[in-house]
Amino acid sequence: MQPIFKVEADGVDVTTRFKPYLVELSVRDSSGFDSDTLDIRLSNVGGIIAPIRRGVVLKVWLGQRVAGAETLYFKGSYYVDECSESGAPDELTIHAKSADMMGEGKVLRTQVYQSTTLGEVLEAVAGRNGWQVAVGAAYRSIVIGWLLQQDESDLAFITRLGSSYGAVATVKDSRLVFVSQGSLNSQSGQSMPQITVNYGDCSQWSYQELGRGEYAGATANWRDDEGNAGTVARGSSPVWVVRELFDSAERATEAADEELRRLAGGSNTLSLTLASANPALMAEAEIIARGFRTHIDGQRWVAKDCTLTLGVSGFSGSVECERYV
Repeated sequence: MQPIFKVEADGVDVTTRFKPYLVELSVRDSSGFDSDTLDIRLSNVGGIIAPIRRGVVLKVWLGQRVAGAETLYFKGSYYVDECSESGAPDELTIHAKSADMMGEGKVLRTQVYQSTTLGEVLEAVAGRNGWQVAVGAAYRSIVIGWLLQQDESDLAFITRLGSSYGAVATVKDSRLVFVSQGSLNSQSGQSMPQITVNYGDCSQWSYQELGRGEYAGATANWRDDEGNAGTVARGSSPVWVVRELFDSAERATEAADEELRRLAGGSNTLSLTLASANPALMAEAEIIARGFRTHIDGQRWVAKDCTLTLGVSGFSGSVECERYV
């Protein structure tokens, strides 16, 4: 297997320009709306490569060549935020941030959504930000009687909706995705990969089993159009109170049940430092652990934060996993 990469700058392929001088290329991919980042280090003895100006959009692919066949995985679009030079040895370093986190999605706004569906709400948010939208069938037709977005950015609003409905909510490559955990699609439209990590792939690893945490129950409040109101309680004390006010007892019940399910899942985490990494690695991919411990190998894991680095020895990386609930 031969590691390969591709980089475009404002739509122009600069791979051949970068390749002879590449020291390291690293991408960080996070679940949700933590800002993804890109860092490129280039050997620049004699100033052969001119600094790249701020605001240039870089698109990055990482992959491999096996028996002459190439496979590249798209890793996102990034705005160049900083370009610096240092020595010795003389190097040019490019730092860029996810293009999806740099637009109108961070602007605070107030808006009321009435007599609509969750799918239509998400389409409205995507439309005003210039995003495409992909909403899972389980969420698309959920009825929304009344929903308030008050002094809240679209990114924060989507995050809140994802938490309320137990969905994965993210924006990648100008595409708003709102689906159930484990069914997230990549930007290519293909299912998220299953990545097998063997014990021998890791230079370090750690596992934590933190249990159920401090909450044993959840409550959700509701008020309908006729003025009827109430509280739905699930589990026992102490309770976690769901922030959102729901428009029906049925919806409040669903939210309380979802929150209780999340709380009951515990906080099992698995951290892996990979001496050898699969270039398909990305946030929300399912991680299959093999050769660790029975209680680790026997659980389903989902990648929440991962870093993939291409250096002189190939792909390495790290991944923070949570138990799939």
